[in-house]
Amino acid sequence: GLAFYELIRADKGKELIDAYETVRKASLTRAERAIFRDAVDRTRSRLSVAGYHKGLENMRAGRWHEAVVAFEESMRFDDTGSHAPSTKLHLARGYRRLNRQRDAIPILVKLSEASADSEILDDAMFLLAECLIDIQAWNDAKTTLRNFIRRYPRSNYTNDAKMALADLKVKH
Repeated sequence: GLAFYELIRADKGKELIDAYETVRKASLTRAERAIFRDAVDRTRSRLSVAGYHKGLENMRAGRWHEAVVAFEESMRFDDTGSHAPSTKLHLARGYRRLNRQRDAIPILVKLSEASADSEILDDAMFLLAECLIDIQAWNDAKTTLRNFIRRYPRSNYTNDAKMALADLKVKH
């Protein structure tokens, strides 16, 4: 317990999380266990937010591989924070930039169906349509675009969605 407490005091993030598994199994009082669990939760949250910001910096600089690594790390530490929907959207964007649409699609399907952050919903659904077009899943792309236009008539992407749908109808 004392060594773990020292990790908390020294603010050693990753070491604290790794050590928690060992300490959890040790004979601790309920209070000690709660203190350690709270410290680990706070650390996970802090590291997740830091990974998100690191991902944003890399994304803005066009370093997509580094951005994806940072967003993935953010999600590993904590995928429930208020930044999580935005992290997932940016991760999917990064996957698309790296031609990893098949990794992006499951994330985008979940985000576009239900996200705590309503601003994420239309972005995710439109990006999903773009990924489906990229992998030539024409019917799924058409369905997604039709649903997008119906659900988000006032979105900034609505005109793009209408043009993409018209283009798909002509070509496929």
